[in-house]
Amino acid sequence: MDVTASPAASGSEAAISETETAATTVRSVLVGAVATAGLALSSIVPSALHSGVVPLVGAPGGEIWGHAWVQWWHADALPRWPDGPEHWLLDERKWAVIDPITTLFAATVGALSGPVVAWNLTVFVGIVAAFLGGAILARSQSGDPLVGGLALALAPSFLGSVASGLTEDFALGLAAVALGWIGSPDRRRALAAGVCLGLLASFGLVLAWTAAVAAIGLGIAALLHAADRRTTLFELIAGAGLAAVCTLPAAAGTARPRRCPPARTGAAPTSGRPAARRPAAARRRASPSLPPSRQA
Repeated sequence: MDVTASPAASGSEAAISETETAATTVRSVLVGAVATAGLALSSIVPSALHSGVVPLVGAPGGEIWGHAWVQWWHADALPRWPDGPEHWLLDERKWAVIDPITTLFAATVGALSGPVVAWNLTVFVGIVAAFLGGAILARSQSGDPLVGGLALALAPSFLGSVASGLTEDFALGLAAVALGWIGSPDRRRALAAGVCLGLLASFGLVLAWTAAVAAIGLGIAALLHAADRRTTLFELIAGAGLAAVCTLPAAAGTARPRRCPPARTGAAPTSGRPAARRPAAARRRASPSLPPSRQA
């Protein structure tokens, strides 16, 4: 007797097959992200690892020391972040940074494990995020996620920023996700693109500005090619509104100038007082013989 599978059974088998395929793709992308990060790190780890210098990942002539110092400063300020650490400062010094979310992540890790681990882990996460963002961007355009992830995470321009210690570029993967979902037929992704664009302002202002300019062009193209332009226009406007709302915290943090102590290059501090200029009151107590005009 012939046995014919019912439509419901066939649909269930198709759904299971799609789920297994998606799970395999996710596993491949995650493994590829970690492997790519390891490959990228091996290409930018300086000779300091073999010379006894504090092993911060990056080019020896880059800005890694200054950025790692900033992260350490904020780690010492926790849980009062972003205010300055009050136990060795007489005056409160709020310090705005160009990448508050990245700095907060590194500061949190640094408060638990020290500035060296915090810096290196932040670099690793940035490269993994770039791979995942490239994979999502490629998949949104019907491309190969592994190829997209490799292309973005190993892009010379991105690795150059990473090696130079430019933490404000570490969220390139988030920018890729936002640009990949601009004008998506899936409303949730279209709105999530706006959220990603807005959050970029708290990862790096220059990166956010560049992504916003690209998003305008992609939004116009999506609107011109949309089958339902009214719906697409509504989603683009809603996404832009969400982006504006998510940008407000970063805008508020950088709207007013704040004093901050200068960083000293050479080595990441692990203990003791940082290389900050002491408040005037502390200098006067340290040198009571000098007149106030010479101590300011």
